[in-house]
Amino acid sequence: MKRLALIGFVVLCAVAVSSAQIGLKAIGGGVGFTSVNFTSGSGSESLGGLGLGVAANLGEVTKGLFLVPEVGYWSASKDFDGVEWSVSDFFINANASYRFATSGALTPYAGGGLGLNFLSSTVDIPAEPPFFPGGEFSASETQLGINLFGGAAYALNNKMSLGGQFRYVISSDANHLMILATFMYNLGGM
Repeated sequence: MKRLALIGFVVLCAVAVSSAQIGLKAIGGGVGFTSVNFTSGSGSESLGGLGLGVAANLGEVTKGLFLVPEVGYWSASKDFDGVEWSVSDFFINANASYRFATSGALTPYAGGGLGLNFLSSTVDIPAEPPFFPGGEFSASETQLGINLFGGAAYALNNKMSLGGQFRYVISSDANHLMILATFMYNLGGM
């Protein structure tokens, strides 16, 4: 099912790109807070940490709809009575963003897309002699995620905009919320 959704998304993007003015129009990124919620058979646990990303505006596919791929990273950790648990994610997203028409400098937007999440987790358990030697245990996996986001950008001038974004990523057992301060630099032709 995940492969079918990814193939469908790629075909849809290819059809849209073939009839649009696509090219690198702007670059930017964001930095902010990430809260990740893990679920398992025994319950769930939340961790918080730093998230950052770099995005490119590839242009308008149709009136108001822009292709905005991105790469990013977030890391979160928590201490459980001396046991340190840390999780990180390097992600690659294929997103589309719809900008709502306004007459002022503030432009609200909403969007979504698919992403590959390369998750890593490490647990560092202290030694408790003579019964447990302690140690560091790690694991990693790749998950397909669905990105849902919304925010607003404020144009400082014709080249630079600042804004904020709320994003929720659905990814099997590692759903996460990101609250980001964003910026975008116009390279021309938007």
